[in-house]
Amino acid sequence: MGDAGSDEGAPACPNGTASCSGRCVDTKRDPAHCGACDRACADGEVCDEGACRLACPPELVACSGSCRDLRWDPGHCGACDTACEPGLVCSGGVCTLSCAAGAVRCGAACVDVAHDPANCGSCGVACAKGASCAEGTCACPSATPDVCDGKCVDTKSDGAHCGACGNTCANARCATATIPGGAGVGSPLVTSTECVKALEVAVSPSHACARVKIGTIDDVWCWGDNAKSELGREFIASDPVPAPVQRRDGPWALGTTNALAVGPGSTHVRIGTSDWMWGTVGLDYPVKRAEPWAPAKDIGIGSIGVGAEHVCWTPAPHGEVRCVGRDTSGALGQGSPATGAPFVKAPNDWPTASVLRARKVSASGWTTCALGDDGSEIRKVYCWGKLLTSYSFASIPEKVSDREATDVVVGGNHACMRARTTGVWACWGTNDAGQCGLDPTVYGTKVVVPIDIPWTSPSLAAGEGFNCGLNAGKVFCWGTNANGELGDGTEVARSATPREVLGITGAVSVSATDRAACAVKDDGTVWCWGRQQKGRFGKVADGIHRKPVRVEF
Repeated sequence: MGDAGSDEGAPACPNGTASCSGRCVDTKRDPAHCGACDRACADGEVCDEGACRLACPPELVACSGSCRDLRWDPGHCGACDTACEPGLVCSGGVCTLSCAAGAVRCGAACVDVAHDPANCGSCGVACAKGASCAEGTCACPSATPDVCDGKCVDTKSDGAHCGACGNTCANARCATATIPGGAGVGSPLVTSTECVKALEVAVSPSHACARVKIGTIDDVWCWGDNAKSELGREFIASDPVPAPVQRRDGPWALGTTNALAVGPGSTHVRIGTSDWMWGTVGLDYPVKRAEPWAPAKDIGIGSIGVGAEHVCWTPAPHGEVRCVGRDTSGALGQGSPATGAPFVKAPNDWPTASVLRARKVSASGWTTCALGDDGSEIRKVYCWGKLLTSYSFASIPEKVSDREATDVVVGGNHACMRARTTGVWACWGTNDAGQCGLDPTVYGTKVVVPIDIPWTSPSLAAGEGFNCGLNAGKVFCWGTNANGELGDGTEVARSATPREVLGITGAVSVSATDRAACAVKDDGTVWCWGRQQKGRFGKVADGIHRKPVRVEF
């Protein structure tokens, strides 16, 4: 039978050829049908083994757009287009009745079976694509030592054959990760080769990071802008392709990450019982650190909130709130002037302690809010820095309302809390695009007290002028759509009611930021929508994407 890709219904062609436009052609060599019918090579290219190339391998010569071996090719014997007469074979570049010593007749050609990858060792024994033939034995290059589906591949990095032939990666990215198997110098290393699967994503105005799993090993990969070393890598200005963060102590994965947060210029994680950060926000802001480092005191971060130039965190599961970075508009919550403690002062209505204690902290810009924990069962929300309901600021936390809450998120100029008893979210702050879930023509553009909205799902992420949340594996967004933040494919200016993001099912994580949002699906792929800038959506074009695009790993 002829090769795959031939015309349907056409007469069968001899083995090694295919019927293209009613003619039997060699798709391994024909530049007009290279690899398949009608797949033409560009001007100046040649067809070699079904692939268009700029030049032939050293032992071959370009003849009419295809690579030929003038020593053995009966159609190009000794020179291009010099064909042997019927009954003769080409041996050593000369048409003759029999093959010269060291060559074997295979069909109409004399072949050096010791070195011919199409007839290696004997006629018809073809090596895998990309392999060479040496002394009658096929061998793949050291960079691609494994054979899958008739070609040489590296199962440690091939997304179609990851770890084993046929194991295809949804992210098209296969990697090998290594991590110390124990504590101390000389600990045995654990290595895992598998598909890179994202578990959680966090996106900022400049970059994005994801918690990923590679077989049995967890790691953190980042992509986008690296002007402030927020990717955790040195010597690169930016990189739209996700790649692992570098460790100071070796080329190893970071390990299990229990918390992940990003901001404009920094990344923060909790790995096991250690707290790590890189970029520009930390105890020595604005010094850049490309390698992950830990603050002097390991407090076991449970919750992280990253603002424009500051970061706040709480221990797990609750404890004293700490903030470091710049104190613009009282963002550190340490009073005026900031003490640099770095503890956040307790609000004026706090019962006894002098330091704010909380279970959750969230930040954006110069605003931070926390789910307070005064030792009782009552959980109320306190905020400091730039106030969301006025043009003033507070250098000491202020109570938002008497509502009891279980969660709080802060967007660009608005925030939302989830009621403890009903599970309903209530929002306050700027509402010019309906980001508080309220019609601005009815409730106005500024909501001064939390007002309930029709959203009860536990998952909610607040961005700049919009929110996104998960519900039954789908993502819904509301607020501004000036840059495609709603992800529904429309050009509607805004929406005060949740709108479903197109094409996202099985979502397990969502993150929102300035003019963009990203989600992780249960197959481990990352999808983003809104405005692409600085490579935070991967390799897709800059500009507005009103439908989700996949980040290429």
